Amino acid sequence: MFKFYRQCFKVAFAHSWNWAMDIASTILGVLVPLVIHYARPSEQGERKLNDLYWQIPVGGFGALFLFKLIRAPYLVWRNEEEKKKNAENQRDELQKQLDDRKPKLSAEICYVTISEADGDGGSVIPVIVATVLIRNTGTPSIADNFSLNLQTPDGEVFEGRIEVIKDGTKIPDDDGSRRDSPGVILNSSDTIFNKTLTPIPNGGKVIGYLRASFPLINRKLVQQTGNTFTTSFQDVYGKSHSASLMFGELKPTPVSRAPRHQGERI
Repeated sequence: MFKFYRQCFKVAFAHSWNWAMDIASTILGVLVPLVIHYARPSEQGERKLNDLYWQIPVGGFGALFLFKLIRAPYLVWRNEEEKKKNAENQRDELQKQLDDRKPKLSAEICYVTISEADGDGGSVIPVIVATVLIRNTGTPSIADNFSLNLQTPDGEVFEGRIEVIKDGTKIPDDDGSRRDSPGVILNSSDTIFNKTLTPIPNGGKVIGYLRASFPLINRKLVQQTGNTFTTSFQDVYGKSHSASLMFGELKPTPVSRAPRHQGERI
């Protein structure tokens, strides 16, 4: 509280002093010499004029100080608000500079294929292989800590078990609905998290495969129309990114048959 009162007196004094000196210098510096020169006052009148040299500044200062003291709380608040606004602008500018120096990754699940793998005791486990594309419009960054989950239309979520793609792994060349699909042969180097161990440059993009098994559900449930597949990963700063695709909503041409684009890391 004492600090606030001190600021009020300081603001009132500074504003009043400057105004009083300006008024005094104008009146006393211009009008009084003119009066003395043209009116030629008596000795007594000249003494009164000389008294004005200190009466006008003191009186003006006192009147202005009282007025400014009444307005001082508002002036102090306005000054604090201006400081706060300037600090916020500087913070926003600094945050923008920091954001410009960070990676800006965006992802897309281009395609999903469904197959099966042998489980324990002769069981069959559905396996999903998602074709994932990652773009970077910021500073170079890796992408890691990948996950893949399935959400059914009624909201139930199943976490997939991420698996490394072994050399010579065959996946269907379509969404997995055709049992006689000729298939595509993948190698370990085709796995998305192996490709993104090398930082993705600014303006670059990477296409790779993410394989996950779902031992808790059957293939029929996995292939249900309306299921949403979501992959998540992190950039070099630990920021999370994700992409989703609804099964049956979109069936683009598989990457194995799609044209290659210059600059893609296939």
